[in-house]
Amino acid sequence: MSKYLVVVVVALLFATVSHSQAVLPADIGTKVNGFQDDFSSYESVADLYANGWKWFGGGTANLVDGMLYMTSSNEPNHLLYVPFGDSVKGYNGTGNDTYQEVLMHICVTAYGSDSRAGAAVRSDQRGINGLLRGTGQFHMLNDTVEWQNNSSATYTKGEWYWIRVVYDADANRVTGSYWADGTAEPEPTFTLAATSNITKDRNGWAGILVGNNAEFYVDYILIKADGLPEITVKYGEVPEPATMTLLALGGLALLRRKRA
Repeated sequence: MSKYLVVVVVALLFATVSHSQAVLPADIGTKVNGFQDDFSSYESVADLYANGWKWFGGGTANLVDGMLYMTSSNEPNHLLYVPFGDSVKGYNGTGNDTYQEVLMHICVTAYGSDSRAGAAVRSDQRGINGLLRGTGQFHMLNDTVEWQNNSSATYTKGEWYWIRVVYDADANRVTGSYWADGTAEPEPTFTLAATSNITKDRNGWAGILVGNNAEFYVDYILIKADGLPEITVKYGEVPEPATMTLLALGGLALLRRKRA
C-alpha cells in the first residue's frame, strides 16, 4: 500500500471518529429567541457585568482562558442575565415570563459536601435550579421549597457536562436533564411539579447557580425566553464529514505533489 493511501485512510478514520465524538445539543444551528455567551470576548469581569450579567446574592466570578470560573462560600447565589434592568423581572416585559430555558456546558473542579453548581430559571437570589451537588449527584431544587432527588444521577468531578433546565408555565413545572460531554442528550428525567406552586413561588431571570464552596468552569450558556432577540445558536465549530473528507483529499493531493 502506497504511503499517500495510508495517510488518506488514517485521515478518513480520524474524521469519522472525531465527528462521532462531537455529539452536540440539537439547538446548535437553530434560530431561537434568546441570548448566548461563551465568555471568550471579555477582557475583564467588568465587561461581563456590563453585558448584562448581575449577581443576586454573592459569589466570585473570574475569566480564565476564555471561560467563566465561579465559586462561592455560601448559598443561594445566582449570576443572572438581566439585560433590561431589574425593575421588571424576566424578559417579556410583563414581570411574569411564561417560558424560560437554560442550556449550559459546565465542569465542576472542586466541591464540599453541599456544594451547588448549575443552571437557574425564574430566579433572583433564590430560584429554580438544576444542579450538580457536592454529593456527586444531579438534583432539581426550588430554593427553600422542594428538592427533587435521584441517587442514581451521578457525575464525575473534572469532567464536562451539559445541563438543561426548562420552565413551562402552561404545564406549571420545571424539567431538567444533564449528560456527559460527547454523549447524546437524554429525555428530561427530573421534574419539579405543581406541588411547588412554581408560578407563585418564583419569578425572575435565568442564569447560573453557585453555592457552598463549589468551584467550576462554564464555557457556554444559552438562555431562551420570549422578549429576547432572535439569534442563531452557535457552539464551537465542528467540521462535517464531507469537510473532513475534503481535508483528507487535500492532504492526498499535497503528498502527490511532493512525490512528483
